[in-house]
Amino acid sequence: MELLKHTVLLANFYLSGGTACALHLGHRLSEDLDFFTPNVFDAKQLRDELLEQKTVQILAEDKNTFHCIFNKTRLSFLRYKYPLIEPCSPYKGINVSSLIDVLCTKLDTISARGSKKDFIDVYCAIQKKRYALSDIIAAFQKKYKDVDYSLLHIMKGLVYFEDAEEEEMPIMKIEADWKEVKSFFIEEVKKTKL
Repeated sequence: MELLKHTVLLANFYLSGGTACALHLGHRLSEDLDFFTPNVFDAKQLRDELLEQKTVQILAEDKNTFHCIFNKTRLSFLRYKYPLIEPCSPYKGINVSSLIDVLCTKLDTISARGSKKDFIDVYCAIQKKRYALSDIIAAFQKKYKDVDYSLLHIMKGLVYFEDAEEEEMPIMKIEADWKEVKSFFIEEVKKTKL
């Protein structure tokens, strides 16, 4: 991240996803960096700026989307038009999404494809008593208020583990058992009122 803070265009982005969650919770390692911006951006200009600092292996480049390997780390830059619930905080010269914003995005991701690391992230945030599931759902409804989504679909996603079963556990800094995580979500969803 140290090299990235000198990237001028990065001032328009904020770090989110698993790495932002890991910075807030300290619960696991994360291997990639996901940067979001609400603004339209020029992927070519971003690529050229990164190339001035290091060799960049381009994985995908499109309008408002840029994926690459930079300094042996996978980076994703995406336009993400949904509003932030809370302000970002600085970390080593980079804007980092608030934990509640990350968790809202995690719920959205889980509803589309349940990755083990996403379940783990939400589980650890709740276990560390940062938020209750009902708090995250309320923030989700605020963040995606202009989206026609089904809250029932979101809740079903939280107890659909089939896609995640085949994945390895992320590298954890704290103890977490996958069976306990699944049981936890089954119980939480049962007691959460829609």
